[in-house]
Amino acid sequence: MNFATALTVGFALALSSPCNAAQCTHSCSSEFVNNCVPFQNQGYEVCRDEIDGANMPMPLSNAGCVAGCQDTDEMAATKDDNGDTTTCSLGAEAFVANEQGSPITLCSEQICSLWSGRGTTACKVLMDVPSTCTGAAGQKCPLIFFFHGAGGQNSMWVNSVGPDIHDGTNDFIGIYPQGVDNQWNTGSQSGAVSEVDDVAFVVSIKNDILKKYFSWDGSFFAYGHSNGAALANKLAANGVGFHGIAAAASQLIQTPESSADPAGSSYLYNTIPNPVAQLIPMFSLHGDSDGTIPYDGGVLFGGPYVLYSEADSQRIYADLNGCTSDETYSETTVPAVTDSGVTSTATKYTYDACNVVGYKVSGGDHGVANSIDGKAITKVAMEFFKDVDGVVSSAVLTEDHSADDGAANGLSGVSFGAIFAALITALSLLNQ
Repeated sequence: MNFATALTVGFALALSSPCNAAQCTHSCSSEFVNNCVPFQNQGYEVCRDEIDGANMPMPLSNAGCVAGCQDTDEMAATKDDNGDTTTCSLGAEAFVANEQGSPITLCSEQICSLWSGRGTTACKVLMDVPSTCTGAAGQKCPLIFFFHGAGGQNSMWVNSVGPDIHDGTNDFIGIYPQGVDNQWNTGSQSGAVSEVDDVAFVVSIKNDILKKYFSWDGSFFAYGHSNGAALANKLAANGVGFHGIAAAASQLIQTPESSADPAGSSYLYNTIPNPVAQLIPMFSLHGDSDGTIPYDGGVLFGGPYVLYSEADSQRIYADLNGCTSDETYSETTVPAVTDSGVTSTATKYTYDACNVVGYKVSGGDHGVANSIDGKAITKVAMEFFKDVDGVVSSAVLTEDHSADDGAANGLSGVSFGAIFAALITALSLLNQ
């Protein structure tokens, strides 16, 4: 074993076996195994991180869990059963369906190796494949990336959109990434999260999918809520090859037009237009009584970031997509139920010729709405994606920055081809 390998193993052992740490109590173990692990299928790693993190959830702390306590046999068994380490090889693999409520973990060995700085939880990506996308039938199934809001977890999507993924009508595959510290770095974050390159992380996931399933020829879409919606907008602003986005409870940043962090990133644009933003269908949902991120925009959380109004944000996307006048603009009213359960209405704003649609929910707060026209807001967004699927061809999306898979690991701007060539050269030198 060489020095680097020994050092890596030493660190792993040191982190997994704290010196003199007592075993977790029986009550802690019971809460961990019976409540935390099965909750929304979040698994061992999430619960272990919650025990050892700075803000342990109350159910675990009340059960007597202590940061660094050693796993009981029952706790360790949930890790063995979780099956959350998967290896992906290059090839024309076909998608394999999973049961509703039990998504698989996507290429965790490769992704977590490349993105080790994200920790053991935030590098895990869940993939939800319906039976309609199994085998050859899945070659055209669109993929939707779902991004949680600040404080959320990717496991939330298993129950909130999983039933729609598996209802047999959409032929969508759900991709559920996890943010570091349960948030996404969209430019306005501070502290350690400001150095996390989440756009590069998403591009890396895209590339792993394309390498593993290279016979797949579908579309990439992104849906996000709040902080996750801000990430969806940032993906659009940086032209990374998505075929449409949906943003709930957040809009485009007006200023600053670009961010300084994360250092070395190729994805620093915050707004549109810019030199890399490309045509992209856009769907938005927002409550006009949102007290967290106002519909009319303005200064975000005390500054210095300023948001466009939702109306202006929609207009900017319409301009980007080629609508130079309001000739194709229309408004309609549909029934809605606000996020507080009040019967209301939503105004639908449509730029018909350029695939921009927005809903303003009357009385809707930061959760936007329980339903619009009788459907959950995620379902309405999925129907939009179904309508625009194929509108943006892959030939149009030429600038996906796929060379930046390793941006957050000091590899910004270096292509996989260059890395591979360098490895071959190094191996040849060692054999001389």
